[in-house]
Amino acid sequence: LPDIPLCTSREDLNGANTWNTIVAPAGYTGNTLRYNWNFTTPADDWFYTRGLNLTGGTPYRLVYRYGNNSTFYVERMKVSYGTNPAPTAMTNLMADYPAINDNTPHQDTIIFTPAVTGVYFIGFHAYSLNDMDNLYLDDISVIKAPLLDVTPIAIVTPPMTCPTNLVSVQATIQNNTIFPLDLAVNPVTVSANITGAGTGSLSGTANSGTVAPGATASVILTPTFNFSSGGTYNFVVTT
Repeated sequence: LPDIPLCTSREDLNGANTWNTIVAPAGYTGNTLRYNWNFTTPADDWFYTRGLNLTGGTPYRLVYRYGNNSTFYVERMKVSYGTNPAPTAMTNLMADYPAINDNTPHQDTIIFTPAVTGVYFIGFHAYSLNDMDNLYLDDISVIKAPLLDVTPIAIVTPPMTCPTNLVSVQATIQNNTIFPLDLAVNPVTVSANITGAGTGSLSGTANSGTVAPGATASVILTPTFNFSSGGTYNFVVTT
């Protein structure tokens, strides 16, 4: 600390504060990248990954965690990639976050496909206004996009009215690939383990229909569950 990871680079275009590493704040892991504010100078600072040998026409999955430390101050960041660690080479914009201000870590997943084979760099551009606060970046990874990648993203229950037994629970799953998911060919089983005020195990399988890239589908979990005990129920859901 505060050096950035080996083989990565940064570019300080505003001549003020820039990206460095800190001990991870709550919600992040290990060491975390941070851009911290300057009272008079807006952010204009890039962090670049090491060079990645990518194959043209092959989809890749970029995952990272980002956020800020305030609900009042607003941070801004863009994510791009290109063939050199330089602003003029960051010609492929993948994401823009103009209003990061909820003091909550967010994980984002982006599928991108380079046109030609070569060495590429992912660039994270902090462009917050002056006199804001801290912008965080962590857990950056790039892998070949899998053909199958389905994750549970929510648990849905009907409005609770008395009695609260025999409640039907549904899970929402998301197709994280760039390919349609044919559930008849690749059925998805969801399992939920419940602890807390009540305990139990639920499961369900989606085996019909097609889920478009990035789209979601509902899976009914069985058996029904009894929520009559007051308190907090914790769900661990897997596919």
